[in-house]
Amino acid sequence: MFHVHPRSQIAPLSVAAGKTSPLVPVEELVGTDASTGLATMFIRVIKTGTGCAPSGTPDPGITLQADTGDPVEVPRFPETASVFNAPGQTGTAVADATLQAEPDDIYLIRVFVFTRGSQWKIQLVNHDQTAAHAFTWTVADNDPETRQPWIDAPTGLTFDVEAGQTATQHAQIANLGTGTLTITDKEGTQPGPGFTLTAVPEEIEPNACGNLEVTFTGPDAPGTSSVDHTVTSNDTTAQPTAGHNRQITLTATTTRRLARGTVIVAATKAGEPDETGISLGGVFRVDLATGEQTKVSSGGFVQRPCSVLLDADGTILVGDDGENKVIRVDPVTGEQSVVVIVSAQLLDLSGEADGTIVVLCSDEFGTGGILRVDPGTGAQTPLASGDQVSGAQKIAAEAGGTILLLKLGEPPFDLTRVDPATGAQTILTSFDESTAPMGMAVEPGGGILITDSGSAEGGRVLRVDPGSGEQTALSHGGLLHMPVAAAVEADGTLLVADMAVAGEEGGVIRIDPVSGTQTKVSTGGLFRGVLAIAVVPENDD
Repeated sequence: MFHVHPRSQIAPLSVAAGKTSPLVPVEELVGTDASTGLATMFIRVIKTGTGCAPSGTPDPGITLQADTGDPVEVPRFPETASVFNAPGQTGTAVADATLQAEPDDIYLIRVFVFTRGSQWKIQLVNHDQTAAHAFTWTVADNDPETRQPWIDAPTGLTFDVEAGQTATQHAQIANLGTGTLTITDKEGTQPGPGFTLTAVPEEIEPNACGNLEVTFTGPDAPGTSSVDHTVTSNDTTAQPTAGHNRQITLTATTTRRLARGTVIVAATKAGEPDETGISLGGVFRVDLATGEQTKVSSGGFVQRPCSVLLDADGTILVGDDGENKVIRVDPVTGEQSVVVIVSAQLLDLSGEADGTIVVLCSDEFGTGGILRVDPGTGAQTPLASGDQVSGAQKIAAEAGGTILLLKLGEPPFDLTRVDPATGAQTILTSFDESTAPMGMAVEPGGGILITDSGSAEGGRVLRVDPGSGEQTALSHGGLLHMPVAAAVEADGTLLVADMAVAGEEGGVIRIDPVSGTQTKVSTGGLFRGVLAIAVVPENDD
């Protein structure tokens, strides 16, 4: 027979550095010691370590009290100490006690009981002056049963996966008990749909941890899956509570995201004209390795797309100036929904670091300017208007939170930086009249890339220093004819959307950010009227 302590078995007893615990009651369980034939109570104590390993010296002090007697520190074997049931070593000497230190910071106390029926208490002294330690212990009427496990698993594991993909999480299961923890779960067990135990620790020694590995495979549809998995083990006193936990809540969120590095292009002519003679816009996916083009969605709300970016949840956001809408497009089904309708002509949009977007609206008709939009709720916050905002047609958010505006159409062609907190506007640089800026993108290092379709050399890409405003030509001519938009891959490689590549109506060109070398990615085919481009970041989480 045995009892595991402390009671209740919610968490080990923590004792601060250099401190002594209160006297804690324990039940008297007395049997016969096989080696001595004496009536004996066995108490096995473990000082739990950190980092899944014993903490080592100094050893704790362990004190016992019977009834109202003085607490007695138990000495090391072969020495013994008598325990009296009244103060001042009066009353009856009800027992002698001795202690043996074992591996893994475990301590066995034998209490040779002469008179049964005392009310017993135990006290732990933390001799470590620098760190707190926790203790569990088992009282039994025989030696073997004092070796009892104490499982402590994390209360939850969370998974974030893409539809059809598999994610893996690891849980460290600690044994804070005095005996070996045996787990009887089997590899391949499925606690719930999509979840699988792919690695299970069979045995965990005291003051050690084992690795439980769980995988989740996302279904085709987005959503949240959750299940409570109870770890089956030989710990019969385990709780579904942190500190002595046997139940892990597995929660997985499935999203439908595009593969890292996927290119998204928006075009104004997504198909043959309808009965009215109008070709509506569309969104396309481009495989960078093969150049293969796949239509994601066309028509519907997407009529005249002017910009495109990727939302934090993996969906596609399209800025459309047909009805001045920001449209969300599911990258798998192509399903469209309206995020927000602005009250002036929508010109461009860009994503900020925190997941919000900034929208540039014309102030020629209605209330224009820069708006910050929450893509989840559609809530709008005006940031700046007037001055350099008037006449700007392109917008890009910088990593530090500032906003860039680019004026197109008629000179002066200014590149302006806007402080979104104050609305302050500062011209960073201006382009000469031979330049026809069309689009811009921000490099990982902060450099600003401008696509130019007005050069006599053919199309160009200019790099602007974000501090000085100095302009240098990165790449010109070659495949570049009418570059209208740009996006930057995680490694800094530039992707340019061009409306006239090698005689085709549109295409995507890759440009080396150092040498300016151009490579054709994809042209012709579905591309007609290419106006915007975005790339799924390689390091997107």
